[in-house]
Amino acid sequence: MAMIPRMSSALLAVTLALSVAPAQAVAAAPATPARAAVSAVPAVPAGLAVSGVTNSSVNLSWTQPAGGPRPDHFRVYDGDTVVARNTTTRVTVSGLAMMSRHTFRVTAVTANGTESAAGEPVSVSVYIPGMQPQCPPAGPVRISVLETTSSAVSLSWAGYSAGGYRVTGAGQDIEIGQSQVRLGGLAPGQTYPITVSSWDCRYVPYSSTVTVTTPVGPSLRPGRPVDLAVSARTDSSVDIVWSMPVDGAPVWSYAIYRGTTLIGTTTTLSWRLDKLWRGDQFAVTVAAIGADGAESAHAGPMILAPSPCDDTPPKPEALTASSVSASSVELTWLSRIEAISYTVYDGDQAVATVSVPSARITGLRSGSTHRYAVEADLGECGKTPLSRRVRAMTAPGPGSRPGTPTDVQPVQQWPTSTPFGTIGLRWQAPTGSPVAGYRVYEGAALIGETTDTSLTAVVGAATTHQLTVVSVDAAGNESVQSSGVRVTGFYLPLP
Repeated sequence: MAMIPRMSSALLAVTLALSVAPAQAVAAAPATPARAAVSAVPAVPAGLAVSGVTNSSVNLSWTQPAGGPRPDHFRVYDGDTVVARNTTTRVTVSGLAMMSRHTFRVTAVTANGTESAAGEPVSVSVYIPGMQPQCPPAGPVRISVLETTSSAVSLSWAGYSAGGYRVTGAGQDIEIGQSQVRLGGLAPGQTYPITVSSWDCRYVPYSSTVTVTTPVGPSLRPGRPVDLAVSARTDSSVDIVWSMPVDGAPVWSYAIYRGTTLIGTTTTLSWRLDKLWRGDQFAVTVAAIGADGAESAHAGPMILAPSPCDDTPPKPEALTASSVSASSVELTWLSRIEAISYTVYDGDQAVATVSVPSARITGLRSGSTHRYAVEADLGECGKTPLSRRVRAMTAPGPGSRPGTPTDVQPVQQWPTSTPFGTIGLRWQAPTGSPVAGYRVYEGAALIGETTDTSLTAVVGAATTHQLTVVSVDAAGNESVQSSGVRVTGFYLPLP
């Protein structure tokens, strides 16, 4: 296989950089906006946590404090590079090389571009799930008693769980995904052993028990509210309803808890949780409160989530189109929302579908004018509106174009036990006009060049790439791109 010489230096360095950073990396950390001194700054995101790790991706989640202006979206940084944007408080950062280490931070951004400071960072190593260092050794759950009244107790705990927690005791048997709970309906002056059980990522069971004694207080308690349900939801709110208890002391009011946090009280049988973020998931319970303050056993926990889709999904923005030759145009854009893929339109015709926010449109006529727009595919949430259109004109040049490579297929590579591996492609030469070489693209990024009908490139181990191949003639004109092929950097799992 013959490789064009410059592939081994500058191009290889670019390829290595792309393989370590996620494919969605789009920009360096921006400077503080000039208007920050006079614009309202959103509150700093808090509680950044890793909620899942695969061999090439990380799930991150965080909370946004209620104070300050409501952000338009969030930016996730890996070091000083923006690697993801989203309009909710969770995101999947993909395209990470296995066995690589990353430090993530999150900022909140308003519609006018004012960005908050970054929250506390979290570092994570990308390994195969269930293997070190992602699988901590089994150990006891460390339980803390946050509050005790004559009829309720709030608990939190620290530990690792792959499958959630089970809380038993004090007449309770609750399965819950969060590491805190409030238990009501307790009798005054009584001692209760309460056990929290969990499993590590090998599903080895472990548990701890705490003993709680309630102080003296009123002995009559309302019964548990019943029929807790969701009555309506939007992308930023959830309405819940319930029915009165069927027994117990008279009810004075109802208390709504998110975990152990009291978020409101009401004398009605409904409540609206607002200022939420689409796709958020959290546990809510409802307790009946007697006239003397006694708290019933809680209805729930019920896992709530606003609508997973934006009522008005943001369209791709900052679209730019640059003519790079008589036959090719390069496009780049930004997305404020997680997308599965992007489709590029020239007028009303779809001309490319890519998985990264850039595209190379090739095989165009010399001196031709094009009007491009982009839409994002959001999966179950449908597609965004089209971005604003931009105009591009190819440079003058000859009218002939080489034929398109055919039968593009991945080539099996040797496995690696390092953060870097290789991917290989082979294809059939086109018939027709002479071909001087070939180029392989991912979006608008040049992955490699060759004069042969195959190519090997360095990528991050376990990372997946959507690649296309073009033919290039002696004048540098590119053919129409081949169909896209998905290839993954082969890796060897560590023992």
